[in-house]
Amino acid sequence: NFNSIQSAIDESINGSEIFVSSGSHTESVSLNKSTVSGMGYSSIINVPADTYGFKVLQNLPNWDRTKLENMTIKGIVKDNNVGVIFDPDDAVAGRRNVSYVSLSNLDIAIKKPRGSIGNTYENMNIYECNYGVKANSVSLPQEMHSGNDTWRDFQIDTIAVYAFDYFDDTGGGAIHIKD
Repeated sequence: NFNSIQSAIDESINGSEIFVSSGSHTESVSLNKSTVSGMGYSSIINVPADTYGFKVLQNLPNWDRTKLENMTIKGIVKDNNVGVIFDPDDAVAGRRNVSYVSLSNLDIAIKKPRGSIGNTYENMNIYECNYGVKANSVSLPQEMHSGNDTWRDFQIDTIAVYAFDYFDDTGGGAIHIKD
């Protein structure tokens, strides 16, 4: 038992599975090589303004496919907050499996500011956000395109700007899909 999700992750060894209890948790969590599993949608991560719920850090050298699963991530207010952000300082912070996660009342549900490819999203609900997914590629110093994610069995509803906003400046083009 730990006082926070982050303290459990910090004390874990690589490849550990962290279980999040049912109830409301208000914190920003940096996620490395651990799997984080809630007890279903009743495990709620509340995201205040100007911060994130989960920041995904680099998972090298093996890009082990760790998971973020079985929980709700929701904004307390929809003001410059992100449900899941991939490390903006690292273009290769990716290769995650995200499943059975509901994201709502956020500025951006999932943000990929530097590529962060190869993620799998399954059985997801994203609603009442300004952006569902906002992704950018980078060309320098480490080139990484913004696509190559897999989406299965998901619902996106009541999105103010774009459900999918992928911008690629490495020559791969862009895609913008409205709700």
